[in-house]
Amino acid sequence: MTTVDGDHFDAFRSLEEYQEAFRHFLKMLPEEGVLITHLSDPDCAAVSRGLKRKILDADALPLPQLKVPGRHMQQNAQLVLALGDFLGVKQATILGALRSYAGCWRRMEVKGEYGEGVTVIDDYGHHPREIRAVLSALKEAYADRRLICVFQPHTQNRTLKLYHDFIAAFADADVVLFTDVYEAREDGETEHVDMETFAADTAKESKVDCRAAGSLSAVQALLTEELLQPGDVLLTLGAGTVTELSDALVGLSC
Repeated sequence: MTTVDGDHFDAFRSLEEYQEAFRHFLKMLPEEGVLITHLSDPDCAAVSRGLKRKILDADALPLPQLKVPGRHMQQNAQLVLALGDFLGVKQATILGALRSYAGCWRRMEVKGEYGEGVTVIDDYGHHPREIRAVLSALKEAYADRRLICVFQPHTQNRTLKLYHDFIAAFADADVVLFTDVYEAREDGETEHVDMETFAADTAKESKVDCRAAGSLSAVQALLTEELLQPGDVLLTLGAGTVTELSDALVGLSC
């Protein structure tokens, strides 16, 4: 269990109801079943409490070294290490395998380059905690380069329910562009985000240059005609169609 800090509030009325769904699921484990999680995470610890199954704390194990950046990726690897340990695989064998892990599709995936040395990276993150983790990882990995983030909010409901978490999540970027909201469940939306206000609030809370830039085509034009400079790192971030922008920019250089 990685994180249970709340999401999908179009389906769940509260954090408590969301976490109760996890408790219900965990109770379906067989009696000999095992839960592997991070007990240093208060939400994971709370959901695990009272579970009459064996619980393994991945935080008791070392943070594996990986080729990909980010403490969150190392924490995921800790869960793998704990699983292998439980299954009787030698820790040295697991750590060796993890050191060769080079990443996966849409998780800080380096797509290629645009123009004069602009590194284009794509990530599926669309929750405030994911955004903070990805930006922190890339700021560390590309410390001497300007980081431009294009974020496509995923559903009106999520953006509004987690509004204050979102606007404080972008501090590790140098420039943030918001696209229009990706309408994954448009028929169920009753309220809509004012993107200009969202951008202004993010600029204030995250202390970052931020603007609402509209459609993907408008964002692409803004990037290519005005913003991108040699040596920048460009991150396209979100669970919707924003990934197409990374493909388009890399394609322009082919």
